[in-house]
Amino acid sequence: MRIIREPDLDQYVRQHARAAVSLAQWRIVVRDAQWQSFAELFAELRKTYRTADAVKAASGRAITIFNIAGGRFRLLTAIDYATRSIEVLDLLTHAEYDKETYKTEL
Repeated sequence: MRIIREPDLDQYVRQHARAAVSLAQWRIVVRDAQWQSFAELFAELRKTYRTADAVKAASGRAITIFNIAGGRFRLLTAIDYATRSIEVLDLLTHAEYDKETYKTEL
């Protein structure tokens, strides 16, 4: 998969150093991923990221959420299977994620 807005991950690491190792591991897994469909993604993804989840934003956009750094952070992404790309949307702390404002913002 190609990661869109990958430099944003570096910015998140500068803001949240505790997420650095997990985000580096996430990059490796995603770059090597061969996901072809949502069903395949979740079958394969759950082997590495058992707590990954998919939600719909108010806009109707499908958001795939990864727990990062033992659940301290949530990485919000949008996956386009046709272009084999994953867009980094945001990294939220657990407390920010619990407010669910991302659902209306994305």
